[in-house]
Amino acid sequence: MARTKMMESVFLFALLLIACGDDDGAALDTSADVTRDTTSEDASEDASEDASEDAGVDTGDDAATEDAGEDDASDASDTGEEPPACGACEASAPWRCDQCLDEDLQEISAITIDDRVYIVGGFEGSGRVVGTLRIYDPRSDRWSRGPSLPVARHHVQLANLGGDLYALGGMQTLAFEALTRSFVLRAGADAWEEIASLPRGRAAGFAAGIEGRVYIVAGQGEGRANREKLEDAAEVFIYDPETDSYETGASIPTVREHVAGVAFGGEIWVFGGRPVSLEPTMDVVEIYNPRDDTWRAGPVMPSAHGGFAAAELDGVAYVCGGEERARALDVVEALDLEAGTWTTVDPVPTRRHGHAMAAAAGRVFVIGGADEPVFSAVDVVESFAP
Repeated sequence: MARTKMMESVFLFALLLIACGDDDGAALDTSADVTRDTTSEDASEDASEDASEDAGVDTGDDAATEDAGEDDASDASDTGEEPPACGACEASAPWRCDQCLDEDLQEISAITIDDRVYIVGGFEGSGRVVGTLRIYDPRSDRWSRGPSLPVARHHVQLANLGGDLYALGGMQTLAFEALTRSFVLRAGADAWEEIASLPRGRAAGFAAGIEGRVYIVAGQGEGRANREKLEDAAEVFIYDPETDSYETGASIPTVREHVAGVAFGGEIWVFGGRPVSLEPTMDVVEIYNPRDDTWRAGPVMPSAHGGFAAAELDGVAYVCGGEERARALDVVEALDLEAGTWTTVDPVPTRRHGHAMAAAAGRVFVIGGADEPVFSAVDVVESFAP
C-alpha cells in the first residue's frame, strides 16, 4: 500500500508541475478555452475530463451524480454500521483524535452550519475528484453524507448564507482551470440548485455570506500565464441571491491564491497565500469591509503560509498548516481579532496542507489534507478546545 501511494503521488506531482508551468510562464492548456457561459464551460469540463482520463486520473463526475441519491442515507449512526477504521493519529493534549473521514481527502474547504461541519468535493487518496458532501456532527463524532454536487470539484469556495450552503467555482481536473458554475443547497433541501455562474472562473480563494450577500475574494482566476490568473482574481465577486446576479467589488491589494480566511464582525479577513506555485508563501493579512467596499492591512502573521486553512471561534482566528516545496507544516497560530495580536498554539499532531478547518461545539477541527507536499492525502481529523 505504501509503495502504491508513493507511486500515485509521484505521478500526480508530475502532472501538477506540467499543469502549473513556471511562475511567469504559460500553463499547459489541456482543454478547450474556459468561457463564461454554462454551455461552453460544460464543453471545457468534458475536454478536461478526456485529458485527465487519458492520463489515468478519475474526475469522479459520473460517480458524483450517480451517488447523489444514496449519499443521503450513509450515516453510520443511522444504519448501525461501524465507522470506518482510521489511519494513524497520535494526538496528545490539548489535541485529540476525532472520527476520521471515510476516505483520504485533500484540497477541501469546510463551512459550519448549525454547529455541523460541511465539506464538499476534493481529491480522494487515489487522485479521484469527487462532488461528495460530507457532514460531521461533533456531538456524536460521526460523519454522514448529503446530496452530492451535480459535478466533481476541488479547490471550491464554500459559503453559508442564512443556512443555505453555496459551492462557488472551483476546479475539476488536473488541468487546474478555474471554473464558473456555482450551486446552492438550500436549508432542508435534498438536491443542489444551480445558480448564476461566476463572472469569471475562480478557485482556491475564500467565500463568506454577510448581510444577505455572498462574497468571493482572492484565489486563482482565468488566464494562461500564472500572473494573469492572479490578476484575474483580484476583484471581489458579490452575489445577490434575490436577483441571482453578481456585482464586482474593490480589488484585493495583494493578489494571491491558496489563501485562508474568516468572516468576523461583518468583515472578511484574508490570510497568507501564494502565487500559482508552491513558493514563496506569504504572511500578509488584508481585511475587506463590504459596507464601504474597501480593503485595509491587518496584523502580519508570525510565519508565512500557503495551501492552509483557518477558522474563527469566539473572536479568535486560528490558522494551521500549509505547504512548502519540501514539507507540509504543523504550525498553528491564533489572532485575537479585536486586539490584533498573534500568539502561537501547540502544533497540530499531523502536519498537513490542502485541509479544511472549522469551529463547532466549542472546538477547532482540522480535517483531512495531505501530510506531504502536493498529493499525499490523509483521513485524519484532529481538534482542540481553546
